[in-house]
Amino acid sequence: MYGTAGSYPSDQYPSERENYPSGKEEKKHKLKNLKDNKVVKAKIKYYTHKKNEFAIISCPSNPTQGAYTWIVANSKHTSPSFSIPGTVVLAGGLNVRYTAKYNDRRNKWEGREFKNDKLHKFRQVGCVHGATQSFVQH
Repeated sequence: MYGTAGSYPSDQYPSERENYPSGKEEKKHKLKNLKDNKVVKAKIKYYTHKKNEFAIISCPSNPTQGAYTWIVANSKHTSPSFSIPGTVVLAGGLNVRYTAKYNDRRNKWEGREFKNDKLHKFRQVGCVHGATQSFVQH
């Protein structure tokens, strides 16, 4: 489960040439960065597929080699194992990325929580670098 691609099928990832906005095109629904001293800025790429907007969220490399990185989003709920109030974990792993979908009716991005697959709506994301090496063999 670590490093999942989110709650959307992998066939929705665009090819290298397909559907990425050019530098001139303005995206209306951008995700914002979480503001917390434990949160690192996420890398976000946007694309459109069949009139739906998606965001691929990834994180910079963890400075502690072999330690997990977690993608978190703002939420009314808090993931119990994290000490950042008002955030839920969307994905975690060594080279982690997550795909979120924009919900036009609710005017928010949405995705499923890592722990219990519960759907959450959010507007802010970020990355949290773990400090302890994992026991996963490379």
